[in-house]
Amino acid sequence: MKNRKYGRMVAMALAAMMAMPTVAFAAGTTWDEDTAYYGALEQGKVPEEVMKQDEMGQYVISDGTATTPEGGETTTPEGGETAETTTLPFTDVAADAAYYNAVKYVYDNKLMAGTTDTTFEPEASLQRAMLAQILYNKEGATDVATESAYTDVEIGRWYATACLWAADKDLMTGVSETEFAPKANLTVEQLVQILYNYAQYKGVDVTVETATDVATASDWAKDAMSWAVSLKLVAADVDAKADATRAQVAEMLMLTADLKAAEAPADTTPAE
Repeated sequence: MKNRKYGRMVAMALAAMMAMPTVAFAAGTTWDEDTAYYGALEQGKVPEEVMKQDEMGQYVISDGTATTPEGGETTTPEGGETAETTTLPFTDVAADAAYYNAVKYVYDNKLMAGTTDTTFEPEASLQRAMLAQILYNKEGATDVATESAYTDVEIGRWYATACLWAADKDLMTGVSETEFAPKANLTVEQLVQILYNYAQYKGVDVTVETATDVATASDWAKDAMSWAVSLKLVAADVDAKADATRAQVAEMLMLTADLKAAEAPADTTPAE
């Protein structure tokens, strides 16, 4: 990692003396953390306030819009305009694949990008940090982390703000009091538990009329797995401890997208 304090001083001094060419953050281009950091400085912006990452850790300089893969359309976060539909550029997602619509949903809504411009890798695993980033982006969150309670979540890393935001909102917990395991692969039961927590965070009623015991689930995930079975997100005989695939993540994000917050009961108090 470059010495950012020194780099900030140099960039600002040079900017004051001459017109510096700014880094062109073009659609479909992947930028590492340092390139984005110094690009923000060159544009006269505060990096910590404008650097945004997608679920693959790719960086853009945010000005209220999103930088998307080639051929994509820019959309606003949840609560804004409806996403434009696009043609999938991924050669590994066949039109007749069971997960095609799910991949198209997350791609159109800028929740997940490809692993390259032309591949999605539907059977690949997803890191815990990536799901935190997906939910952070989905919420249109703007929090910037300044302190970390976890020894493996260093402030300044691409995933730090999203992971700490997810922990603060009780969407995700660490694997211990001091470790978050951001780079660990997400398991099926972790994915389900996080979406279960997210549904409650959004005010959704997660009551299940008939509970289903998923034998492979950990005790802490039993309620969430039963909820997932009731919504047909997973089968009752699923291997809860297996790594979740990118296709599974896409499917669950699509299937839970329309869950609505429970309506408050009507006030039946007689008028005076």
